[in-house]
Amino acid sequence: MAGLSLMRLKELVSPAAECAIAIPLPAVAQRQGTTLATPKLGYVEAIFNALGSCVAVSEYANFERLLCITSLMGDFYKRQLTAQQWLVSHGVPKEPAAAFVGATFAAMAADSAKPGPETLEALIAEQTPGGLNEMVWKDQEADGNYNAMSFSLDSVHRRIVEGVIDPELKPAAKRPRLES
Repeated sequence: MAGLSLMRLKELVSPAAECAIAIPLPAVAQRQGTTLATPKLGYVEAIFNALGSCVAVSEYANFERLLCITSLMGDFYKRQLTAQQWLVSHGVPKEPAAAFVGATFAAMAADSAKPGPETLEALIAEQTPGGLNEMVWKDQEADGNYNAMSFSLDSVHRRIVEGVIDPELKPAAKRPRLES
């Protein structure tokens, strides 16, 4: 149940000795997604690893932080839609535009599907210096898009933990104003 804390769940299932919270992402239905769980219990991990993968953590505060990342799903799809719309606006028919964008994003995501602690940094570092891939991430960084994502994640965390939306954490409020 969304928004139910582990402490409240324990109260509801008492006198059960153990319980866990699991958040399976939609792709679990095709056995390709991941599930976030707490606490770290072997049988919980076994159930959800059989349906894709499971990231389980013992500390509830870490669970709440990791849960914030699931809020990026809409952003992931919006980036794909934006790329598809850009292609269509430049004459590419909608069907091949969608097919190529979806397959390209899936291929890129596959590179980081089972990362170690340094994998994501290494994937960025391997982009060709001065190449198109480096150009785009550097342009996005210069435009403040990654800082905006951090503010959005802070806002999501506050909403998860405290149940409020903090207007001070909205990305536009935190970005420096550009001089005209």
